[in-house]
Amino acid sequence: MMAPGRTGKLVGVRKIAVLRPNAVGDFVFALPALHALKQTYPEAELILLGLPWHGAFLAHRPGPVDRVLVVPPMAGIGLAPDAPDDGARHAFVERSCALKTSTSPARCTVAAVTPIRW
Repeated sequence: MMAPGRTGKLVGVRKIAVLRPNAVGDFVFALPALHALKQTYPEAELILLGLPWHGAFLAHRPGPVDRVLVVPPMAGIGLAPDAPDDGARHAFVERSCALKTSTSPARCTVAAVTPIRW
């Protein structure tokens, strides 16, 4: 169980997933936050849930992001919130769970990528 330590920082954080900033300018503005996350949790793998260009852009570059996982367009993420996504959300979760590198059982849920409506 992750609980705040004495510093207010969560202990036992192994992975942090950040949903993509879509455009290049958005990504540039997000970089300080990504660096702060990596500095606060240096042992954690920082995964950017992004677009194909994020993976190509960040490949072989130094920076806070350890890995890019491409998120397909789905309702609320790249498509209108009420758009049909032909099962993209479920396929993404299944693929993400299959890529899990931990020896512990995968604990992935569809709720992890359910779009948030503001």
